[in-house]
Amino acid sequence: MKYAMVVLLLLVSSVQAAPKFELVDGDRVVFIGNTFTERDIQHNYLETLLTVAYADRNVTFRNMGWSGDTVFVPARAGSGPNKGIDLLVDYVKDLRPTVLFIAYGMNESFEGEAGLSRFVDGYNKLLDALSATKARLVLISPIAHEDLGRLLTDPAEHNRQLKMYSDAIEKIAQKRGASFVNLFDTLLAAKENFKARLTDNGIHLNEWGWAHLEVTVANQLGWEPRRLDAPATGGGKNPRQTSGFSARAMRAHGRTRLGQR
Repeated sequence: MKYAMVVLLLLVSSVQAAPKFELVDGDRVVFIGNTFTERDIQHNYLETLLTVAYADRNVTFRNMGWSGDTVFVPARAGSGPNKGIDLLVDYVKDLRPTVLFIAYGMNESFEGEAGLSRFVDGYNKLLDALSATKARLVLISPIAHEDLGRLLTDPAEHNRQLKMYSDAIEKIAQKRGASFVNLFDTLLAAKENFKARLTDNGIHLNEWGWAHLEVTVANQLGWEPRRLDAPATGGGKNPRQTSGFSARAMRAHGRTRLGQR
C-alpha cells in the first residue's frame, strides 16, 4: 500500500501544472501547424481575439502553418529524414518567439491506432527541438470530423481515431506544463447547438467554424469574448458581423503584425 502511494505521488509530481495563460508586453507569438494553422491567415479571428484581449500590450504574431504538414514536418523536408524539422526549428528560432501555438494531429489521425505511438514520439521530438526557444506552449487538438450526411463517408470511425489523438496531445501538454485547447469535443458540442455547417468538407473549417472555434480557444485560455449565434441554416449574416470582429478591430492596434510563412 505504501509502495503504491509512493508511485502515485511520483506520477502526480511528474505532471507539470499548466500556468495560467496570458500574453505579456513584448510577447512574440508564433503559430505552427498544418492546414488548420495556415488557413487562419485567411480569417484572422485568433489574432483579433488575442489583440483585443491584450489591447494594452505590445504583441506581434507570425504564422508558420503549412497545409498538409505533420509533426514529422514532411512539407518542409527538402532532403534527409530530419531536414523538415531542422528547417522549421531554424525558422522559428530566428523569430525569437515567447509563445508557440502548435496544432497538429488531423493528418496523422488517418494512420489510426497503429500510428498513435509514432505520432506521440514525433510530437515530443518536435517539442524537444523547439524547447531551445524557451517559449510558452499552447497545444491545440484537431477538430472532430463533421458529419455532413451520407453523400460523404460516415465519420464515426475517424472520430474515434481523432479522439485518441486529441487525448494523446492533452497528455503531452499535461506532462510539459503546456496549455491545451480541446477543439475536438468543442466541434461535437457545437453541432448540438448550431444548425449551420461548420466545415467545407468535414475536416476544414468554413467561416462559421472558424468564428466559433476561435472563440472556444479564447474561452479555454481564460477569457470570454462575445458569444456567436449561428443562423438556423447555412445562410444568414457573416459571422464577422454577428460576432463584432472586423477589419477595423484588426487595424485598431497597428503594432500587431500578422505574417505568413
